[in-house]
Amino acid sequence: MCIDGNMCEKPRLKDFLQKRADNDPNKLVINVIVDVLKFMNKADQSDDITVMSTSFNG
Repeated sequence: MCIDGNMCEKPRLKDFLQKRADNDPNKLVINVIVDVLKFMNKADQSDDITVMSTSFNG
């Protein structure tokens, strides 16, 4: 949740991931966390942040 009460919801995450589909999994995880923290601005964290990334080689 950001300081004005808005939630970081699925459409925002989906758009973020589509723009970075070519990133390696480790970089993607870091970038998701950074983006969420930027979105939160100075708001207190109101829930856990769990991020997992996988890759498919085949």
